[in-house]
Amino acid sequence: MAHRRICGGKPRKWLGRSCAISGVSAGRECCGEEEERAAWEVAFTGGVAVPFSASLLGMPVEVQGFRVNDAGVPQCLVVREKRQRWVGIEDLDEKGLPEDFQHVLKLYRAWAGGDD
Repeated sequence: MAHRRICGGKPRKWLGRSCAISGVSAGRECCGEEEERAAWEVAFTGGVAVPFSASLLGMPVEVQGFRVNDAGVPQCLVVREKRQRWVGIEDLDEKGLPEDFQHVLKLYRAWAGGDD
């Protein structure tokens, strides 16, 4: 996936699993890895309001956006003291995360774990 975007804004309604998760194509399963990556990127950018406060290894950060890297790992853009970096969404400390993020993360974990 060559194009990356940082997306902020109002949270949108979560639609379900696979491509339907992201609203890309309701009722249709993803056909390939690229579509799955795109679906999760849309799910996080569309389903979670940013920016929000979080912590990473006990240090306060601000999450400003989401993407899925070429390896298919969902990441968030964190800012601390004017430094920005992409980290895996599962690297954030779980305590204090907003409900919308927790919801999408729970769905992602269920999907990644193969739970049906």
